[in-house]
Amino acid sequence: MRKRKYFLVSGLILASILTGVGSYAANQDNTGMARGRAGFARFLGARGFVRGLNLTDDQKTQIKGILQSNKTQILQTARDVAKGRLDLMNGVSGATTELANAQLAAANLRGQILTQIEAVLTPDQVAKVQERQQLRKQRLQKALDRLNSKIGG
Repeated sequence: MRKRKYFLVSGLILASILTGVGSYAANQDNTGMARGRAGFARFLGARGFVRGLNLTDDQKTQIKGILQSNKTQILQTARDVAKGRLDLMNGVSGATTELANAQLAAANLRGQILTQIEAVLTPDQVAKVQERQQLRKQRLQKALDRLNSKIGG
């Protein structure tokens, strides 16, 4: 009876491992490679910044050039943030300061790059971006107000 139970459990474990390996292999197609290449744009939030702006081919080329010219800085900043998070998880002394500095550097770099991208946009596109930023600020303020009311009340 005991051997049968272990046999069934080991069979279930083996099946779950094979399912995991199969789904991992299925995800390693060209879309996975494309996601990896666009990783630094995603890190910056550049995709969300330009979403829905109906960019021309020339604008897309210019934005890709901006991202490409800043690629080394973007990757270094992403590495520093990831290292800070890992150090914090591992209890490394001074990791909190390291992570805060890395996140501040990432925010500054993001601002610089998005300013460069904004220079490529038309006035209508800039207005649309500013409108979205205003909506985002309003949502954050509402969330903050709700949290303050829960803490205070």
